[in-house]
Amino acid sequence: MTEQREVSARRGQSPEESPPRIKTGAGDERLLDVLVQPMRGSELQRLLNLSRQRIYQIVAKLMALGLLRVGDPKRVTLIVARHDDPTVLLPYSGELVLSSLMETEN
Repeated sequence: MTEQREVSARRGQSPEESPPRIKTGAGDERLLDVLVQPMRGSELQRLLNLSRQRIYQIVAKLMALGLLRVGDPKRVTLIVARHDDPTVLLPYSGELVLSSLMETEN
């Protein structure tokens, strides 16, 4: 019997019933520290000196943990904010509409 099975058996749970334990790493903590206001993935990339793919992975992980929210689920790194930030985040299509309205007013 593996160690996880033994611990689960002692708690009266099967291994399938025990919730997964996901820990935040150093990169995750750095991103949360930098994210004092909503930011684009490209800004986070520049500030943290990480690749676009790594930013995507960290944002997806922190979203799954409920620590972050995004403006557009189809473009996860378009705009990112902490879960407790009250700022309204626009999806990509909303940004396009808003930017076109700004251009027509000038």
